Amino acid sequence: MITAAKAVQIPLSIEPHLDSMAATPAEALKLLDSVPGLRITIDWAQMVCLNIQHEEILRLLPHARHIQIRQAAKNQLQTPWEKGKIDVARVVADLINGGYSSAVCVEMMNIPGKHGMQKVDFLRESARMRDTLREARDRILKEREKEKSK
Repeated sequence: MITAAKAVQIPLSIEPHLDSMAATPAEALKLLDSVPGLRITIDWAQMVCLNIQHEEILRLLPHARHIQIRQAAKNQLQTPWEKGKIDVARVVADLINGGYSSAVCVEMMNIPGKHGMQKVDFLRESARMRDTLREARDRILKEREKEKSK
């Protein structure tokens, strides 16, 4: 697949998730070592649902081509904002500080019950995540500019 993707100049990534052969960062990194040129789509909620700690998720960042995010908690692949455990501002700070410059998307799922997913108001949750992502990005970039001007 890597050869075919390169031939047509399409980046190829896999998403480590609950139902994949590489659900954890350790398994994903092992797969990446076995398949040169393969990249990762990090779904932060998938990792949090598996109770994988933030620092462990960050091990995937150098290999990331794409980031997906929504609120989640241990054993709950999707939660309403108030019940989620993802520190979005921390994620954004670590993405920026880690040099990540590709896409970050808000992903919502409509499969209540699967992997503890809770039904949420997609519009409200998506807008809140979008706004939080933007606010965190803008605050961090503003702080950087302030530091540069000192």
